[in-house]
Amino acid sequence: MVGPAKKRYDHPVIESIFTSAKEALERADEIVFAGFSLSSGDEKIGELLRKAHEIAHTTRVTIIDPKASELASRFEAIYGTGVEYTLENDWLEYLRGPSY
Repeated sequence: MVGPAKKRYDHPVIESIFTSAKEALERADEIVFAGFSLSSGDEKIGELLRKAHEIAHTTRVTIIDPKASELASRFEAIYGTGVEYTLENDWLEYLRGPSY
């Protein structure tokens, strides 16, 4: 999910997308964030994630971003420490899976 560039959310289509996203997030056991930094400008999306997580039973969060380790604390502020975090630098690394 990507927020609009102007960060305007007061449109019926956007509101409908947010409602659908919240419902899906409330049912998610695992969430993968790719290239999403959850910056301070993403306040509305952060609020959506917090509200959904109050209901959800999410047990795993994966962050795919070259700066994943720097971003982890932003996601921990929402999902807490009771969630398993996987930090990946890029999609290929994620898709290859763990190397044993």
